[in-house]
Amino acid sequence: MSHASFSKVALLVGIALLFVSVAAQAQSDTAQISGFVKDPTGAVVPNAGVAIKNEATGLERKTTTTATGYYVVPNLPPGYYTLTVEAPGF
Repeated sequence: MSHASFSKVALLVGIALLFVSVAAQAQSDTAQISGFVKDPTGAVVPNAGVAIKNEATGLERKTTTTATGYYVVPNLPPGYYTLTVEAPGF
């Protein structure tokens, strides 16, 4: 899977997670995006850089995946986000 294809899949997953998170926390005006980064073989990718950018405001938040490939970006205002992932050799 190419980097561009993976970014598109990650974006769609991120948007879906955002909607689930917003629905689960209907009393809040913020949400979070979280998930696991995996390579095309299904192996987790530790220490990958994850960037989430609000398309309307340009707000960008960054984090790094854990040893298990997990990431979480909390306290995001509702909106449309682009999620990108970068890792050496990825």
